[in-house]
Amino acid sequence: MLQLNSNIASALIGSLTLEELEAMVEQKRQDFKKLSAPVKMTEKDKIRNYCIDLLKKKLYAPRYK
Repeated sequence: MLQLNSNIASALIGSLTLEELEAMVEQKRQDFKKLSAPVKMTEKDKIRNYCIDLLKKKLYAPRYK
């Protein structure tokens, strides 16, 4: 299935012009920037997350392989 998808993708990419490929890449970059907006946390949330992480480290022993 993966081979079929890559064959279809290579056939499609082969028929596109350089300008179309650049436009597709730019569109993907803009979509990625929209998805990765910074998260604003309140001071209370920061303290809560810090305490939870600290408790996890103290309560759960590290696992060694």
